[in-house]
Amino acid sequence: MSPAPCGGVAGLVPAGLRRKLARLFLLCLCAPALACAEPAALSCQLDPVVAAGAPEPRSGHVLLGLDGEVLAWGGSGAGGFTSTGAVYDLKLRAWRPTRSQGAPSPREYASAVWTGDRAIVWGGEGSGGMLGDGGIYDPRRDAWTPAPDIGGPSARVFHTAVWTGSEMIVWGGRDSTGVREDGHAYDPRRHKWRRIATASAPSGRSHHTAVWDGRRMIVWGGLNDRLMPLGDGAAYDPDSDRWAAIPASRIISARAHHSAVWSGLAMLVWGGL
Repeated sequence: MSPAPCGGVAGLVPAGLRRKLARLFLLCLCAPALACAEPAALSCQLDPVVAAGAPEPRSGHVLLGLDGEVLAWGGSGAGGFTSTGAVYDLKLRAWRPTRSQGAPSPREYASAVWTGDRAIVWGGEGSGGMLGDGGIYDPRRDAWTPAPDIGGPSARVFHTAVWTGSEMIVWGGRDSTGVREDGHAYDPRRHKWRRIATASAPSGRSHHTAVWDGRRMIVWGGLNDRLMPLGDGAAYDPDSDRWAAIPASRIISARAHHSAVWSGLAMLVWGGL
């Protein structure tokens, strides 16, 4: 059966997948040229992760997919904030610790992105309060280098970060003044930050989500300064440095603390408060 052209918002998701995810809230940006096809049967197998060599129990940590590996770093455990971590090799089913020398200071609720060869960890909160710095981890060399803080965002927590293919965009969150409605993009090749446009950006918020759709960063939901949930967002195009609003919809309720992923066809939003 040949793919049928998508029509409207619902058309961004193949019909079979819509039925399987009938209870999942979808927020889609229409792409009229996109073709939809029935997906192959879905299957899932759960395998336990080896506990030997794993980092000590913690919360508020980074968990980031690398190429065939997973990085677990930072967070807060029984001993407080930590800057320790480990990499889990999915093929070998084994952990190896990350080097502590040169790592960012102990923290929780940091953001992290994978560039294709390095992990960039930024922001969060430590024993001295909110943080505006970070580090770049090379898993092949097991080495950290500092990420510059000059020209970057204010120290903050509960923000988001996405990787565009050439830059890490940090947006929103909460700093010492309240929720933020600004963002910065970091280019690891030039080791420089640039401030992104604020005109038509979403209102200030924390605990929101952000995904990269291949061309745009899509920000949605979160909490405003009065800790009220939000049901709107916007899409940011780094090539034009412009925002396009995503208004609130009756299809999905306002929320924060939710999860969102880009499926290749649509942004899927699930859960939250």
